[in-house]
Amino acid sequence: MTDERKYGEEEVSEIFERATSDDGTSLPIRSAQDGLTLGELQAVGEEVGLHPERVAAAAAKVGARLPVHPRKVWLGNPVGVGRTVDLPRAATDREWQVILADLRQTFHAHGRVEPHGETHTWRNGNLHAFLEPTESGTRLRMSTQKGGSKETTFMGAGVLAVGLVLLVTSGLDAATFGTTFETLIPALMAIGGGGVLAANYGRLRNWAAIRESQMEAIAGRARKLLSSPSELP
Repeated sequence: MTDERKYGEEEVSEIFERATSDDGTSLPIRSAQDGLTLGELQAVGEEVGLHPERVAAAAAKVGARLPVHPRKVWLGNPVGVGRTVDLPRAATDREWQVILADLRQTFHAHGRVEPHGETHTWRNGNLHAFLEPTESGTRLRMSTQKGGSKETTFMGAGVLAVGLVLLVTSGLDAATFGTTFETLIPALMAIGGGGVLAANYGRLRNWAAIRESQMEAIAGRARKLLSSPSELP
């Protein structure tokens, strides 16, 4: 298995479309069923007069995009996020240590390292990072889940539900006996439960956005680190 990343058929088409968009050059036709490396892409481009740097720049833009990982959602609340980035080549042990230091510094956590053959794993509670081989090269995969989020949602929903039920029944009693004092406590319970749900939703959205931003930054730095031939042992 080669350590150099191969670009799939759709990526190859987009790379050449980007590389030729300014001068109207006809797109080169070449099967990419098994994927093409950057060197192969540049060789194909040269057949129609495309400079290798233009092909490399277009490939960098396509490769820099991270796959969109749908957030894990529970009762409308985001409770899990993740990011995966394909890397240009395999990392040396020293480069893995650089990525590991970035993970620890970014997430402010030491975590635990668990090597498994060619796969490097870093874990800190629900936060995981994997540097692992793929059919076409290497990738960095990160994911996390927010602990305690379901319990808080349950609590808020439970208090809201109880408050609403009591509010309805007490309201019926008030209509019978001519007083609304009995509705005060249920109303406060319902408001409190709804407030907990709203606050938890906002907190989880903020947490998910921060974690996604952190993962994207780590992925970008890892790609940059491995974008040139290894100078680290």
